[in-house]
Amino acid sequence: MYQRILVPVDGSHTSTLGLQEAIRIALDQRAHLRLISVIDETIVTQNFEGLINPGDLIDAVKEAGKRAIHNALALVKKHDVRAETATFETVGERVSDIIVREAKKW
Repeated sequence: MYQRILVPVDGSHTSTLGLQEAIRIALDQRAHLRLISVIDETIVTQNFEGLINPGDLIDAVKEAGKRAIHNALALVKKHDVRAETATFETVGERVSDIIVREAKKW
């Protein structure tokens, strides 16, 4: 029934639960996973109050996104499920719009 499953990950507990369910379905359906992370720089730039370097904060957010993808891929590999990854960065575009666009593409 399912051949491809798009899984947005952000490193949160809820995201991990979604990934675990996607792995379960992928194993059952022999589906391929695509793990994506969307880094929203708007959060950093809108909340900047001059007390910290926004560049450093953006770098930390980007690193957290890479770590989320890395950890998710490690979990997928433990279950021997096929997967690919992608990371997107945005300033101003809604994260949900990017996820929907990528789902339609894939």
